[in-house]
Amino acid sequence: MFNNILSTRFWFMESNYLKRFLEDVQGRSYSDVIEIEARAAEFNKTTSIPKPYKIDNGGIASIKMRGPLMKRVSPIIAFFFGIRSMEMIGNEFKMALDDKDVAGIMLDIDSPGGSVDGTAQLADIVYSGRGRKPIMSYADGAMTSGAYWIGSGADQIILADQTTRTGSIGVVGIHAEYSEQARQKGIGLHVFSAGKFKKIGNEFEKLSKDDIKYINSQFEYLHNIFMKGVQKNLGRTLSEDAKEGMVYIGEQGISAGLAHAIMTRGQAMARLQSIIGSRSNTTYKTAKAKDITMYANYNLLDFVKTITQIDSLGELRRAEEDIHSEIKRREAKASNWIEKRDARVLKDNIAKIILQQSMMISAQPKVEKRQKELDLGRSVARGLMPNRCK
Repeated sequence: MFNNILSTRFWFMESNYLKRFLEDVQGRSYSDVIEIEARAAEFNKTTSIPKPYKIDNGGIASIKMRGPLMKRVSPIIAFFFGIRSMEMIGNEFKMALDDKDVAGIMLDIDSPGGSVDGTAQLADIVYSGRGRKPIMSYADGAMTSGAYWIGSGADQIILADQTTRTGSIGVVGIHAEYSEQARQKGIGLHVFSAGKFKKIGNEFEKLSKDDIKYINSQFEYLHNIFMKGVQKNLGRTLSEDAKEGMVYIGEQGISAGLAHAIMTRGQAMARLQSIIGSRSNTTYKTAKAKDITMYANYNLLDFVKTITQIDSLGELRRAEEDIHSEIKRREAKASNWIEKRDARVLKDNIAKIILQQSMMISAQPKVEKRQKELDLGRSVARGLMPNRCK
């Protein structure tokens, strides 16, 4: 398993985390693993876990996606290096979708990404869950690179605080070559192969310009797949900086269109619970995922409630884009003039509500400042004229 990790060429992971991760793997020994395996075997004898996720009182299943991600990994290695198996996460997610006790799913994410292999499959599993149950990705620390692709498949992306990282949409890999070291030790090496491209990238021969060009073409190809996958999930085109692997912090991610809002875990749970309450399970089970947006079943009152709860301009801009996408969907699906008229009326009303909310958010700092000035004035007045200011 160690060799499988070290020989992986392509990674959807932040480059600095990849370096530390591979160094950690290289620094371990098989004797360490044997010791952990014995402990795990003893633990499994006395432990029984009926479900691989927790369900809160509101029926929300929390599925953890923490640390480096790989397609498949033994429980021992996963425990040893803090790796999560993407196959296992996918199985947990599908189980939650089928679980009658689960009304909504929260992906609890703190991951810099992982191996290319397995990422697209898991991202598709999450995306295909849309329309069956409400899904939220809660990024607490980092949701970057491959982890972002996976998390972007949810209906909503919420950040834990102003330091949470998103983005890093790119591909990275490390090539080690030991021909010079072998030469210095007097070791002569030759790699035999049949096929022009068969031995490109082996560790015993220097890369030629053509070799580098060929390997780079593979990275570019994977990068293009990565960008298309994220853009499909988000329903919008990424900015040029986002396409080039930029990492965004907190509000930057919202402004870049990579997240919806910044909330505490409790607030995020409350929002997901609100979404669950506002949509019927019947609609979710019968609707096709490709026809669903997060506002697919909203009426005007639902839109008003959602918009008036927003308290930042960045989140309001993101919500406005998503709502406009939903209205365009309804206009495109309208089969008669009445449905088209209703869509236009809804569009006009929502534009007015968003404008009013924008004005209220912009005015809020001024109101708070004025209130503080009044409070300060009253405090000073009480100090100067205590009897007259009671």
